[in-house]
Amino acid sequence: MTPYSVEVLDHFRAPRNAGRLPADAEDVGTGDVTDAAGKRLRLQLRTDARGRVTDARFKAFGCPVTIACGSWATLALIGRTLQETRQVDAARIARELGLRVEQLPLADAAVGAIRAAVAEVSRKRRRSAPQTYPNGL
Repeated sequence: MTPYSVEVLDHFRAPRNAGRLPADAEDVGTGDVTDAAGKRLRLQLRTDARGRVTDARFKAFGCPVTIACGSWATLALIGRTLQETRQVDAARIARELGLRVEQLPLADAAVGAIRAAVAEVSRKRRRSAPQTYPNGL
């Protein structure tokens, strides 16, 4: 019996959206999380002018579950607004991928990477937003 679910093996064997986006782009946010065991997940997302995720990429260094969490997360993020990304939580990742209890910290790491990427792109969007002043000044 394998320690991995069918869903984990599917994402591990055929990861979706692996790669990277240009980290310095104003419309790209990057979240990078490394757990105590050294497993690393880097997740990036690109947003449009309305704050909707139009693209997501990941890189993972670790076990099949780390890779599966990154792959699944990119699929779950594309098409959502930055606000809606909060609906992607560790419980949902664990449920969708059929994770075992000891694998739950990897779902938590994926959520940490998502939150960090959203926070970064939100900061960039605020910084690049045109300033408006009263009376059109």
